[in-house]
Amino acid sequence: MTTVKVIQQAVQMVTVRQSGTKKVNIYQSGVFKITQPAIGTVNGVNTVFAANVPFVPGSIEVYVNGLKEKHFSLVGETAIELESPPKATGFSDYVELIYLSK
Repeated sequence: MTTVKVIQQAVQMVTVRQSGTKKVNIYQSGVFKITQPAIGTVNGVNTVFAANVPFVPGSIEVYVNGLKEKHFSLVGETAIELESPPKATGFSDYVELIYLSK
């Protein structure tokens, strides 16, 4: 069973561009920031990992062994695909997700 930790209630910020570079921020309440171990097998081959609940696009952060991962893509609203599979030789890599829930 995967444990999900809700760290704080957050606010979703949507940025809308208007003429030129002016930005308008719109806030929506009821969104939660979640930290959880990624769901998926760390075996040196698997690259797809999932979240327990759908996330707000653009809010997801992926960490492998505590280091922020920049090379990944989204797979739907609940999963990510890493560019390289986490390793499982001697020491298994730990994959963690931090995101805003929908």
